[in-house]
Amino acid sequence: MHRTARPTLRVITDELDADWGGPFVRRTVMDGRPGDALPFTGLDHPLLRKAAESFGEDQTEDTHAGTIKSVSSKTFFEIRAGQWRGAIWIDAAGVCWVVAAGLAKGGHEDRDDFYKALERREQNESMAALLPTEDDTLLWKRERASALVGEWHLDIQRALTTHLRTVATGGYVEFDVPRPAATTDSSQSSTIAHVGLKVVRYVEDDDNWEEVVIDVQEQPGWKGSRTTTGLRNTLLAVLHPPETDWDAYFGESRASFSNMLPTGTLERRVAKLSALNGQGIRALSEPTTHAHYVHRRNLALRTINGTGARSLCGVYFVPRQDHEAMPQCPECSALYAQARE
Repeated sequence: MHRTARPTLRVITDELDADWGGPFVRRTVMDGRPGDALPFTGLDHPLLRKAAESFGEDQTEDTHAGTIKSVSSKTFFEIRAGQWRGAIWIDAAGVCWVVAAGLAKGGHEDRDDFYKALERREQNESMAALLPTEDDTLLWKRERASALVGEWHLDIQRALTTHLRTVATGGYVEFDVPRPAATTDSSQSSTIAHVGLKVVRYVEDDDNWEEVVIDVQEQPGWKGSRTTTGLRNTLLAVLHPPETDWDAYFGESRASFSNMLPTGTLERRVAKLSALNGQGIRALSEPTTHAHYVHRRNLALRTINGTGARSLCGVYFVPRQDHEAMPQCPECSALYAQARE
C-alpha cells in the first residue's frame, strides 16, 4: 500500500460523481470524515479499481495507457475504465495519486471532455491545484500506519498459530512479540511483550477437557499502552474468539488469561487459523451478546482503548458495543438488584 494508486480528496468529491458501488465513501468524505472511509486504495469505483490494478506495489507491472499528451507541464499517466479517464501523478516518495478524473465525451471535442478540461487547466496555469494537498498526505500516512499495524497483527496471528500447533495436545512454549514496524520511538523496547502459552489436558468423570493459559508480560516502555492492549485482544481472538469465555487476571505488568475447552478444540482451531493465514485474514473476536454491569470507573476510557473489563457476574469482555440495544445479562441484573436491597 506504499505505492498503489489512490485518489485525492478533490477527485472523490468533485470529479467522481457517479458509478460508485455504494454511497458511503463519497458521502463520508463530503461530510468531512475521510478517515472513516480509509483505505483509499481500490475503492469501489471502476476508475479507482482500474487505478489500483494499473499501479501496484511492483513498478515493473504497471499497466497504464501511457502519458497524457494533452498536457506538458506535468507528467501524468493515463488510465481508462469504460468511459472514465484518469490522470496518475507519481510523487517523489513513489506514491501514485489519481489527481484528475472525468469522462471522455464528444470525440474529445466536447467542452466537458476529460482531456479538454486538463488543457484548460494548463492554459490557466492551475495544474498545481490538482496535486495532493497536506490533508491528502496526512491521510496517506495514516492509512500506511494502519496497514503496517494490521500486518503486525497478522504476523502475531501466524506466529501464534505455529506455537499453538506445537502445544495443542499439551505443552508449554514461550516467545517474544516485537513492536510494530510503524513504531518510531527509539526509547521503547523492541520487544512489546514476552508471552507464555500452556495447554493441559484433563479427564474428569469421562469428560475430556483442555485448559489453555496465556501469560502476557509487558516489557519496559509498553506497560498500559494501546499497542499492548491490542496485542492481548489479538492473542485471545486467535486462540478462542468468544471474549466472555476467558477468565482474566491482571498484575502489575502481567496479564494472564485462561479457558477450559472441550478436548480437540485447539487442534481444530489450528486448522481454521491455517486457512485464515493463507488468505491473509485476521481472526476476529466474538463480543458479548448481553449488556453487563461494570464499575463505572474508567469505563469510558476502556471503551475507547479497547481494554477488557470484569462484569458483575464475573465475565471478562471488551466494552465496545451499544449496551442499551442489548438484552440485560440475567446474572448481572440479579446481583445488582441484590446489592441494592
